[in-house]
Amino acid sequence: MGRLIIWTESAFRKLDLIYGTEVRKSVAKASFTMPRAKMCNADFSRLIRSEEIVKAVRPPKKTVKTVRIHRNPLKKSALMVKLNPYAAVIKRAAILAQSKQQKMDDPLEAEIQESTKKVIATRKSSGKKVAAKK
Repeated sequence: MGRLIIWTESAFRKLDLIYGTEVRKSVAKASFTMPRAKMCNADFSRLIRSEEIVKAVRPPKKTVKTVRIHRNPLKKSALMVKLNPYAAVIKRAAILAQSKQQKMDDPLEAEIQESTKKVIATRKSSGKKVAAKK
């Protein structure tokens, strides 16, 4: 809740002297004028539809310009191919070279994976045996 303030008539007259009125400028504050209402008629919807204003205002635009979204060609491969058609060939060659390099790095990869599976299986079975004894 707000505070209750009681103003006297003399206080209002003093306010008029300090801030001025719509007709007269302020005495105490130099170059201060009271703000005025921008519109005299509050019925804006009727005003905007009046013939004088409708004639002066241009008709609304029919087409709306769409803003193109910027895409990063380094992340969007289709856009990169559109900019540089040879990019698809380069990318495919890089993928093939990488897969070839992975095969060359560890020829025993399949054997390592099989032995790892065997170790995991033996651990599981030994864990089950220990659990069954308890």
